[in-house]
Amino acid sequence: MVQYLHYHAWNIVWDRISRAGNQSDPFDKIARKDAFDTEIIGATIWGITKHDGEWYFTGKLIPTWVGKKSDIPEGVSPVKIQGKENYATCPSADAVCEHGLYGPLGGLGSIPMPSFEGKTLDEVAKNSMRLRGFFHPIDTPIDFDDWEPVPL
Repeated sequence: MVQYLHYHAWNIVWDRISRAGNQSDPFDKIARKDAFDTEIIGATIWGITKHDGEWYFTGKLIPTWVGKKSDIPEGVSPVKIQGKENYATCPSADAVCEHGLYGPLGGLGSIPMPSFEGKTLDEVAKNSMRLRGFFHPIDTPIDFDDWEPVPL
């Protein structure tokens, strides 16, 4: 199965979790400026973020649809982030977890990134001014199912 890492900026993750409070906020979609290729349907997308040198998951998504914001199918939670027009989604009822911070995850930074000549995620993050828009396939399988959020 193909897996992807999709970076979310720490401050945006923190703001979203804070705004949700005790309300359900399913991890049922991701957005970006560029269109998603239909080949990601059925793949696993791991949301990630980094803070104070530690990596965290922000959620896991297995999309069943990709397309424009205006065409998002019924059954997906409302769009909360503005300025992005391309989405990958699944029905909220099929979401694996809530938006959150899960970790910290020792070893995540050592995953090789094939699209960056095999540099590790830590090396890519160190050499990038920002990871904004980061969405890349990985060859290293990830198996994480401990979805207990980090206490805020």
